[in-house]
Amino acid sequence: MKGYKLSNKPDPFQYISDTHAWQDYFALELLGKNKRWLEIGANHPFKNGNNTALLELYGWSGISIEIDGKYKDAWKNSWRDDSVLKIADAITYDYSSLKDKHFNFIQLDCEPPNVTYTILEKVLNAGLTFDSMTFEHDLYSNPLVYMKIKNDAYDIISDYGYRRIYEDVPRSDMLRQVYSYEDWYVSQDIKYEINDWSTWAKSIKGKYAKGERRIV
Repeated sequence: MKGYKLSNKPDPFQYISDTHAWQDYFALELLGKNKRWLEIGANHPFKNGNNTALLELYGWSGISIEIDGKYKDAWKNSWRDDSVLKIADAITYDYSSLKDKHFNFIQLDCEPPNVTYTILEKVLNAGLTFDSMTFEHDLYSNPLVYMKIKNDAYDIISDYGYRRIYEDVPRSDMLRQVYSYEDWYVSQDIKYEINDWSTWAKSIKGKYAKGERRIV
C-alpha cells in the first residue's frame, strides 16, 4: 500500500489508472470534473480494474456498492474517501430510497452477467437516471448464453431513452488476448461523435493520468 495512504493522495499525473478499458477516461471526457458516480461492483479502491479512483482525483464522488466486506479495510487504509463505500448486496439495495436519483456515470459490473442484468432492471425501475453507463456482459466467456443478456440490456436501456455508443468494448490480458466484455451507453442529451473504441482509446492516451494499465 506504499504511496496510497490517505495522506499521500496522488496528483492525477502521478497516478496510473488501473481500469480495464479506460472507463474513467470515458467519464472524464464526456462530463469533466466534480461529478457523481454510482459504482456497482466497486471491488478494490484502486486495483483490479477499479473505475472511480481517477475520477475521485478530479473531484468526483458518489456511491460505491460492494458485496464483499474484505475490501472495506483496503478502502479505509487508502487515500480513497471510504465514506462512499457501501458494503451491501446490489440486488437487494434500495435504489428508490436515494434522494438524488441522477448520476453522471453508472458502472454495472457484477458476476455473473445475469446478476448485472437484474441490477440494471432494479436501477432503471427505481427511477435512476444517468449521463453515461457501462454495462459488463462478459460476452467473451459464454457467447451462447450471454448474448441474450447483452441484447436484453440493450433493449431495456434503449426503451428508457438512452443510446449505445460503444458495443463489445474490449479488454486484454497479460498475453494480449482481447476479449469483448462491455457495452457503453449515454443519455440522448450527450452530444458524442461515435468512433470505434480503439481509435478513441489511442486518441486519448495520457490525457488524464500519468499512465494507463493497458491498451488494446
